[in-house]
Amino acid sequence: MGAYRAWFQALFLLPHKCMGVQLRPYSFAHYEFLKLRSSPYLMQCQNGDPATTTRKDLLEAVWICSRTYRELKQALHNHTVGKSGLLMNWRTWRQDFAIGDAQMRTHIEDHKFLPGILKRERKENDGVPKLLSAPVSFCVTGFLRQHEGLTFDESWDFPIGLGRSLMLCWQENQGLVDLESEDDEITAALDKQRTAAKWEELETLLTSKTSEEAERIRAIAIARWGTNARS
Repeated sequence: MGAYRAWFQALFLLPHKCMGVQLRPYSFAHYEFLKLRSSPYLMQCQNGDPATTTRKDLLEAVWICSRTYRELKQALHNHTVGKSGLLMNWRTWRQDFAIGDAQMRTHIEDHKFLPGILKRERKENDGVPKLLSAPVSFCVTGFLRQHEGLTFDESWDFPIGLGRSLMLCWQENQGLVDLESEDDEITAALDKQRTAAKWEELETLLTSKTSEEAERIRAIAIARWGTNARS
């Protein structure tokens, strides 16, 4: 699909399951709550690699991403976050951490996937760019309430990729941003090549593993790269 894949994914992407728990579409409420908890799922190491996570980090992310904005607000207000976390630990104690960790990272990345850069500036009448001071989360949720008729709760539950895509369309119609370039098609092709190379390297390494261990590693790779990554 090339560059269109991002638009299609934002519109039709279904929420994932992680550790056997049905997640909700990754929303701005989830992002802000994860940030409040200093979740490593939003962090990177100095070399750009994803930050290291623990089972506790994963269960906290699963708990957050399986709830609506209203439920998160009520849990925070009623001080029931800790109790809910214990219940989540009991529900998922049989689940494999490595697979769940890959599923959570994939869930967040899939729902963030964008058709283009959301520019945070606009030009005034004198042609001088003026940076927007509000966070992107508040810009997009405000746009959804003003132009799409969503309520406050609905806007914060709205999937990130689809919300930013709708705002990008509106910006283009207003002449505020440029249309996408063909570079997106090239980037998509390179991504597919890199993924294929990863699978080829992985299959070579798996020749020295037992069949049971090889299948476990493949399951982790499928959760991270997708079921069609080798095709």
